[in-house]
Amino acid sequence: MKRAIGLLLLVLAVLLGAASDRGPRIDATAKQSTSLVQYLNSVALDLLRQSPQTITSRGLASKLGVRSDALDSLALDATGESYAPLEAALARIAATDLSQEDTRSRRCVGTFARWLESAVDGRPYQDDICLVSTYMTSVPQYLAWFMTHIHPLATHADVEDYLSRLSQIPDRFSELVVRLTASEAKGALAPRFLLLRAANEIEDIGRGPSEESEFFTRFAAALDKVADLAPAARRTLLAEATRVLTDAVLPAYRQLATTVREFAARTTDDIGVWRLADGEAYYNYLLRAYTTTDMTADEIFNLGLHEVARLQTEIRSAAADLGYNPDLPLPDLFARLRADSGLVSGDDAVRACRALVDRAANLARPAFRDLPGVPPAVEAGENIAYFVEGAEDGSRPGTFYVPVAQVRPVYSLPSLVYHETIPGHYLQAAVARKNNLPPYLDGVASSAFTEGWATYAERLAWELGAYENDPYGNIGRLQEELFRAARLVVDPGIHAKRWTYEEAVSYMIQATGLDEAAVRDEVERYIVTPGQAVAYGVGFYKLLELRERAREALGDAFDLTQFHEAVLSCGSVPLPVLEEVVDDYIASRRPST
Repeated sequence: MKRAIGLLLLVLAVLLGAASDRGPRIDATAKQSTSLVQYLNSVALDLLRQSPQTITSRGLASKLGVRSDALDSLALDATGESYAPLEAALARIAATDLSQEDTRSRRCVGTFARWLESAVDGRPYQDDICLVSTYMTSVPQYLAWFMTHIHPLATHADVEDYLSRLSQIPDRFSELVVRLTASEAKGALAPRFLLLRAANEIEDIGRGPSEESEFFTRFAAALDKVADLAPAARRTLLAEATRVLTDAVLPAYRQLATTVREFAARTTDDIGVWRLADGEAYYNYLLRAYTTTDMTADEIFNLGLHEVARLQTEIRSAAADLGYNPDLPLPDLFARLRADSGLVSGDDAVRACRALVDRAANLARPAFRDLPGVPPAVEAGENIAYFVEGAEDGSRPGTFYVPVAQVRPVYSLPSLVYHETIPGHYLQAAVARKNNLPPYLDGVASSAFTEGWATYAERLAWELGAYENDPYGNIGRLQEELFRAARLVVDPGIHAKRWTYEEAVSYMIQATGLDEAAVRDEVERYIVTPGQAVAYGVGFYKLLELRERAREALGDAFDLTQFHEAVLSCGSVPLPVLEEVVDDYIASRRPST
């Protein structure tokens, strides 16, 4: 999931008009005289340079000849100047005759064009973005995570860059407050109850002595491993970190918490973007952006209802096979299943997931021509599972963060691992890197493809025999799929059908059998990131549809390995492009008559 956050940094840099000067740029006139690919590469590079945090996340600082010493600006671009390169690139693409290019090249250009169009189309909604909440996209909490998990601390330069970035946090928060004020004017802040909880989380980051802050403890631990650092220099750097945290960073978090509470006092507990003057248009835009389709809120809602009913029937049948009463309400049925299969959390969850990752590659081998040679790292996270791609410079491996703060049923772990690692996110990202895509597509992704693929990976693992001796794990898989289907109902329920918070929570508990605490976290996610949650189901069902199309068209000539190779060949593409890819695969494999 975390892949989306790295992409969000770059998208926000465009939407919010960041204008960081992170190194030499290609002159605009010179760009026009280059080939289309060279031109698009230069446009993408200029966009990347606007997001120093994305450069760090992707491990590109050394390659680009820049320092990792700046934070992304959150200042609003009131002039629209930041959109001019995107609009110019779209005009250049439209004016270029691509008929002589090979199919793959045309698809790559089309994918980039759709990404540019989505960014440009989002311009009217700059102030609708929810920048402070309890979800991981919340700027202050994400910034703390970025500094303590992503910023490298391997060299003396890294250490200096870290201190530089810490010192900039108060300025970024000043920009954030300006953005929140603009959102308040539109009525687009998170609801009061979430802002109050967010304020508590933000205050917790700034509470206590500097030396007990995670900013400091991570920094201090890393200094012990910096080879070229003398003891005296280490003491000086620790003292500087203490000073910056004490004088600037921690007070900035505490002050921001106070400010967020002031915003909360002036807003309401209403949820759903329908309450905004441009709410319907905004939600329709988000559905297009996240699903890369023209599906309406009603179509998504009805698809979800259909799939929820189908999966509930499958779950009841599977439970009956294990001797459970299939007529129990799903919350009661899953409460018994959880009790009988066992619960896991903390370090035990990490160990269990590592064991599953070790088996995942062998499980997936029959369905893929090429698997990653190195498994992902598996580390303790907090209360949500996610995968973060490794840095391109090798400084950080692809990592699956296990939600150790959650008490989860043991039967839920296999699907979680297959989604986040192999054959899910980790495998898809690794194949994309090997496919020699043009540089302008680096960092460009379709949520419907990326999350749809990871959800498809859960189903694929079952098809490959992952649960032959694990009937409880299979029910866990079905519950995960049911959970994705319920998202298709709840997200438009909130944002288009005006469901209340309690209506959304009640529906999801009764529909999925998930425990109430997990459901409330999920519903709060949908409130502050409208549309994103439906990408999983829409992409998943499209992949199944296209696979069935290929299977029916090719009959005995259908090969699952070749199908997967085709699907992953162009990286993370919009669903209409994926459909073209699969149709070409069918045409190339169809027996001649």
